[in-house]
Amino acid sequence: MDVINRDDAAFNTEEVAKIIKEALERIIGNKQYESSKISRWTADSVDQILTELTNLDKPFKYIVQAVRCHCEFR
Repeated sequence: MDVINRDDAAFNTEEVAKIIKEALERIIGNKQYESSKISRWTADSVDQILTELTNLDKPFKYIVQAVRCHCEFR
């Protein structure tokens, strides 16, 4: 039976937020909006974030979901 260290079992929201921010910067960054690329960017973002969370090797199961919205600024 594996023994889980308390530090390993703690969910670190700051670490997760950093992973999400860095993945989105790498994938989307300052790219110009292109509607034809939104689906690819979304899929790549979810895949990258899920991979990096899994690589933390924590005793968690993860669900990553992306919500796309269209915002108009006037």
